[in-house]
Amino acid sequence: MKTKPHTATLYDEAYNPLVQIVEDTIILSPLAPPSLFREYKELLRRDMKVIYSDGNKLPCPFCGKIMKDNGFRERLINKVDLVFLQRYKCKSTKCGFDKVTNIDHFVPKGCNYEISLRNEPILLYKISYMSLEKMSEVVYLRYQTKPSRQTILNFLNNEGEEYLENEGAKLLNMVLMN
Repeated sequence: MKTKPHTATLYDEAYNPLVQIVEDTIILSPLAPPSLFREYKELLRRDMKVIYSDGNKLPCPFCGKIMKDNGFRERLINKVDLVFLQRYKCKSTKCGFDKVTNIDHFVPKGCNYEISLRNEPILLYKISYMSLEKMSEVVYLRYQTKPSRQTILNFLNNEGEEYLENEGAKLLNMVLMN
């Protein structure tokens, strides 16, 4: 007789729609940040497969039929965390629409590092004039990956201006609201 696999779901109201644990797999909503699965792995003290999924019974945006799971696409986050993005394909042979779970709001397409990690050196630079090597070490303590000094410098040069513009716009909006 075949038994059902053990399933555990986090019942905290804040995380209930974001995380599901099935045997040695963490299934995450695309709204769940990558830091969440790292916390689970550390909490459960074992290596687990991580899948980002849009869920079951996903309707096709073109024909409306339910889409079926169609394997996974691998994605390496921060050059150390392997995650799997659920692929979907429309059941209708006439439609043929397919899609992959999108996490570009955490890890932009074509990038190896998540946005929060890319902003970390900028925040460090705001409070201290530490060396690029020290910034890399601080990033390692938080994300368990150590970007090179050149990568840290690229973050500061490429992301720094955009980050500061966004922060300036937030401050301006706060001043205008008061």
